[in-house]
Amino acid sequence: MGVVLFAIGLALGLLYFSVAALPIFYGLPKSILWAARGKCGWSVPFKYLVSPVLWSVFFLVLFVLLAMFWPSAFATLQESATFNIGSLIGFWGAALRVLVSRSAHNDMAQDFQDFVRPRES
Repeated sequence: MGVVLFAIGLALGLLYFSVAALPIFYGLPKSILWAARGKCGWSVPFKYLVSPVLWSVFFLVLFVLLAMFWPSAFATLQESATFNIGSLIGFWGAALRVLVSRSAHNDMAQDFQDFVRPRES
């Protein structure tokens, strides 16, 4: 059971980093800088926040529903060291990859360009 909880935590940590944390810590500051330099409009930073906010709300609702309708499963996740360690390793492993991998930097830059290109001034 511990291996399954670790794998679920790892997957959720990776997913949350990629859909919520990365856009906030990479894309939002970059879009603000681009807007300040006139490369894109000031609406872009706000539009960049839509996806991370929606994903964060999704995760919040998911865990609230889990706590309401399946409290034993929620308690298991909450108290499981393997789940929590897996989610931390997933989150921080993805963050470390972004910091040290050239291909990750290139992918982020391309994703940012693809998002901003239709919205450029």
